[in-house]
Amino acid sequence: MPCRYRTRLAAGTYYVLRCAEPPHLIFAEPHEYEAFDGFLAQTLERTGTCLLGYCWMPNAIHLALSINTTSLAEVMRRLTHYCSQRIRRRTGAKVSYVDSLPMMLQEPKTHLPMLLRYIHCIPVITGAADSPGEYPYTSHRMYAEETWTRTTALQRLIQAQRLH
Repeated sequence: MPCRYRTRLAAGTYYVLRCAEPPHLIFAEPHEYEAFDGFLAQTLERTGTCLLGYCWMPNAIHLALSINTTSLAEVMRRLTHYCSQRIRRRTGAKVSYVDSLPMMLQEPKTHLPMLLRYIHCIPVITGAADSPGEYPYTSHRMYAEETWTRTTALQRLIQAQRLH
């Protein structure tokens, strides 16, 4: 199925969801989350895209991104290709995705805090955690200013750009 992000979307702040169709999981093992963190950090640096918040669920990637010069289509193409290759190596099957269209925030200063709260509460909504702070694969701890036992490249990127 062709990518929906064909048009060059204007610079701005977006919420993007990429969800693998069942029974495929984007992340099946804990080390896959860490590998994706590293790949995403490289992609963001190469494309000049700012990551504002995230949540990695086993079958979905939720992102709050600020797009400047590179198109959202290019960023998502790279992420989709990476995820598809990992799933194909693990299962031997092709994977398709169920996506929502990217949502552009018209008033980022007003709407971004609400979007980040939603992204951080996804594990609670899905029953994966009792509170946002319990789920390890979100940017919640960075915003809650908890101490990190280890800092990944992705966490350093968010720390440099997070809301104050």
